[in-house]
This record gives sequence, C-alpha cells and structure tokens, in this order.
Amino acid sequence: MCKIAGLRAEALPLPNGGSISPYAKRTAYSLSMHSQTDMPMTSTSPPLPDDSARDLARLQGVWEQVRMEADGVVEPPDEHGGPGALTTIAGTQFSVRSLDGELLLAGSFVIDASTRPRSITWIDAIGEDQGKLLPASYVLDEDRFEFIAGEADGPRAIEFRTTPGQTMRTFVRHRQAPATPPRSRLDDL
Repeated sequence: MCKIAGLRAEALPLPNGGSISPYAKRTAYSLSMHSQTDMPMTSTSPPLPDDSARDLARLQGVWEQVRMEADGVVEPPDEHGGPGALTTIAGTQFSVRSLDGELLLAGSFVIDASTRPRSITWIDAIGEDQGKLLPASYVLDEDRFEFIAGEADGPRAIEFRTTPGQTMRTFVRHRQAPATPPRSRLDDL
C-alpha cells in the first residue's frame, strides 16, 4: 500500500513478481514520454517525499565515473561510460558523455529514498534498453554516488555486489579545475 499526497493506492504488480507504486509508475510513464536527450521537463507529478527530494537535489550536477562492475567483473569494456565519462543530472534527466563529448546514453529516472536500500529506476531514452524500467539501488553522499542496476525484468538489487545481469557504477562529483591565472613577467624574477 502506498500513501502519497493523501491518497491511498495499492502497489501495481510487475511481470517479475515485484511491484511498483502507483506514484513511481505514473512518474516513470511521464518521464518516458519526455525523455529526449538533454531536454528540460516540466513535471505535474506530486511532490517527492522529503528524503527523495533531498537526494534528488544532491544528485544535480556533473558526476565522473570512477569504477564500473558488471556481471561480477570489475572494469569490463563499457559502451555506456568508462573511466572519466561524465554523467550530467538535471532534474530527473541524465546524459552520459565520453571524454571527447560523444553522447553515450541519456534518459530519465525515478528516485525513491524511502526504500532500503534506496531505489532509483532508470529509463533509457536511447539504446537497446530504450523505454524499459531498469530497477536499481543507490547510495549517495555529497561527493559520491553509486548504483547497482539489474535488467528490466529482473529484481532490484539489494547488495552492492554484481551477479549476472547486473551493473554497478561509482561516481565522484566532478569539479571544474580553477582557471590558471595568466603568468606575469614578474613570476620569472
């Protein structure tokens, strides 16, 4: 049973035997309808609970991928990221770009910090998983973000260790290096 904005509603069953709250399903559908790359989106969904709103605010910005694990293998070849790839989160939209600026992945997400572990559902706008709900769990602090995601028809991971069909990515907040002031002739004296 889910209670959001004073409404009570039953969780909706998923094909894998799990369930998704009516809020998450409505939000995921709304997001998938607006999941063009790097486009702002206006949401008519109810406000997020406090923990989810706080985590969503903390996620905003640019994150650098520093680690990836898939199917139990650390740092396998990675077509959607890789060391140094930058993930930009703006609202509930994300885009992943390589070091040379190539768009590798984009889409939207639904966050729910009330679950343990906290959950995030990714909805890719491009690629082989386009439009699918990809269940994931995450941990987040001010400068570190990590998630473990499963396949669209699989269960949400609850341990931060991959098994077949799961991918885990670790990010640190990307900070622009301060601009170097121009050198003066006095610097050489």
